[in-house]
Amino acid sequence: MIYKDLDEKIKPLEEQDYTKIKAEAEALIADANSGDAGDYAKYLLKDIQRCEVAKEAQDIVEGQKTELQQAITEAEKEHQEKLQNIPDIGKYAIMGTLKQSVIYEDQPTAEKRFLIVDDGNIPICYAEPVGEMADANLTEYYGQKVGLIGQISADNQSHLALVRFEKIEKLEAAAAENTEKK
Repeated sequence: MIYKDLDEKIKPLEEQDYTKIKAEAEALIADANSGDAGDYAKYLLKDIQRCEVAKEAQDIVEGQKTELQQAITEAEKEHQEKLQNIPDIGKYAIMGTLKQSVIYEDQPTAEKRFLIVDDGNIPICYAEPVGEMADANLTEYYGQKVGLIGQISADNQSHLALVRFEKIEKLEAAAAENTEKK
């Protein structure tokens, strides 16, 4: 029996099977005439229990490794999705909330200017549509966070910069659209 126990211990944990050895040891313990062999069998059973606990611990650790790897994979996937949903802010001359300018609201359409404010409602610059945008109705953008594609210049009529833009994009709508694609 000693040799069987040693043979099992040298195997990798996942291959160890003490079922037969345990049965033999329990039979020796149950036999009142086993003497020293029964005493040895008691120690052997404790040793087998330690090996089985080690095997269970390894199974638990392997399961946790698998769960951790799955969690890491899922976190990386979510991270990549979030990276894809970040707007390309480098294409915008300015980003902010579009408001109708009180100062310029009575101007002719050709000279219409709007105000761009930050999240704290502090004016960043004036915005003037040019090209195809000059004739566009921009009321749907009022109060919306937008990105303007165009050129920044000094405004001779005010202390703020002026962005002459040929394209406007709703930033929150783009973020919501990317979220819906998931």
